[in-house]
Amino acid sequence: MAVDVGPGDPDYLRLVGPNQWPTALPELRDIHACTRLSNPTTAVAEERIASLEGGAAAVAVASGQAATALALLNLARTGDHIVASSSLYGGTRTLLEHTFADFGIKVTFIDDPDDLEAWASAIRPATKVLFGESIGNPRGNVLDIDAIARIAHEAGVPLVIDNTVLTPYAMPGPYPGSRSARSGSAGEKCRLRKTWPATPSAMSFSEQRAVAVSTAAPAAPANSL
Repeated sequence: MAVDVGPGDPDYLRLVGPNQWPTALPELRDIHACTRLSNPTTAVAEERIASLEGGAAAVAVASGQAATALALLNLARTGDHIVASSSLYGGTRTLLEHTFADFGIKVTFIDDPDDLEAWASAIRPATKVLFGESIGNPRGNVLDIDAIARIAHEAGVPLVIDNTVLTPYAMPGPYPGSRSARSGSAGEKCRLRKTWPATPSAMSFSEQRAVAVSTAAPAAPANSL
């Protein structure tokens, strides 16, 4: 999970999590006294991922679901509300619809992720974050990130993007104009033949959609990875 905010941003501490706070137990963090606070091998990976992503920080976790849960639970608490695309990986849909309900967090799913008015009208005073996948799994729809980011920021909430399918190789961050946390897993669902010919903000939504479709290659056989 890479975070495209800086220490001066009010969402910084909540996005990166307590184990990454710049002021949290510095004497223990700096010497890696406890692996639950910091780990030298993990720290190197996190620093390099953050650098590759152009983010302020990165947090390494064991799975994509862990990244999604960590990002969202650092923003939403009992009684809070999340607006999410309905075009999500099944495990993520279960996490939001059932597990988060057990935590007292309500989630509104946008049936048509291209309906920008639906995103805007779903936002409530208790809404803490908007969430979607850059390319929905398994529908393959391309999310209009720039437009939804504007809606989120007008409401004063962050946009969180799961970029598992495209990966930073095809859609590198940070997304212009957005504060976002992106999760990705080691076992990506597809390989990509080429990178984006321009940054997402320099392309129209239809151009982004066309490039995303043209760059997605068939999944590699398991024994070739």
